[in-house]
Amino acid sequence: RWPKVGSMGKRRLQEEADDRRRRRLGDTDGCKNDYDGWKPPAGSFAPHPVARVAMSTVTPRDFFDRYVARRRPVVLTGGLEGTCWETAWKGWTDDALATCAARDDTVRVETRSSVTGAYGVGRYETMRFGDFVQRFRRGDETCYLTASPAAIDAQGRPQVAAPPASRLLGNANSGPPFRPPLAGKLVPANVNVWMGASADGASSGLHHDHHDNLYVLLRGTKRFELYAPSEIGSMYTVGTPVAVHRNGRVNYEESGRTRADGDDGSVAARVAAGAVNVAYAELEAAESAMANEEEGGAARVEAAERAVDAAMDAA
Repeated sequence: RWPKVGSMGKRRLQEEADDRRRRRLGDTDGCKNDYDGWKPPAGSFAPHPVARVAMSTVTPRDFFDRYVARRRPVVLTGGLEGTCWETAWKGWTDDALATCAARDDTVRVETRSSVTGAYGVGRYETMRFGDFVQRFRRGDETCYLTASPAAIDAQGRPQVAAPPASRLLGNANSGPPFRPPLAGKLVPANVNVWMGASADGASSGLHHDHHDNLYVLLRGTKRFELYAPSEIGSMYTVGTPVAVHRNGRVNYEESGRTRADGDDGSVAARVAAGAVNVAYAELEAAESAMANEEEGGAARVEAAERAVDAAMDAA
């Protein structure tokens, strides 16, 4: 959730984005900042190097306790050989991607008007993944495959991945798992594949995501410039921050408040509705059992009715 500037190589400023009028918050504006995670030492000066740790020495428990829970960025070193990402590192060649199962899937691609333009200003096109790969192979520097819009299944539930990631990853596709061993008990909110070509580097601009990132570099270079959520008063934001949660999640006046985990109430409501459905299904089964004069049927109905009442109250 740390605001970051990502670039392929050398950083470029976002000239087009800078044309928008942005106001620096300052320290006296009404944003309640409860962030209590890691931050660079007081009294020191930027840039501060990010810790580099051999991935082979980090267990899932270490990863969570030292970095995720403390909100501390880390670069895991040692390469991808022998890891769950080795198949992608070795197997996702241009030829393989051009002919893979995802080649006919429609993907959303970020574009820019020229190689000196900026990404991160809301300019997109949709195209076949195979067509994007061909442009990528030619060295086209005006298109960038970024995070895909969230996919929804037939029951209206959000999916972890959309094409092409949904075709390239997962055990069924002989690709890296959606949840790598390093994640331990952490559950991924979203899995994406980023691809872009740039001879001199391109910037995605200063922004922040709403979830932690585990970024695995398969080719090329990537540079991140990070700012602690405690520094939001020094940022030129798009939108008006009204709260920073302890874990660094930012809420904006324009989009409304959420819990620290990002739920605006819809997830809790969906879980509650599911509990109501389960309770009613049990009541129906209990009534059937009682009608068939099964032993304990009446008691089961009473318990099911209490469960329905409780589920309804919670919803």
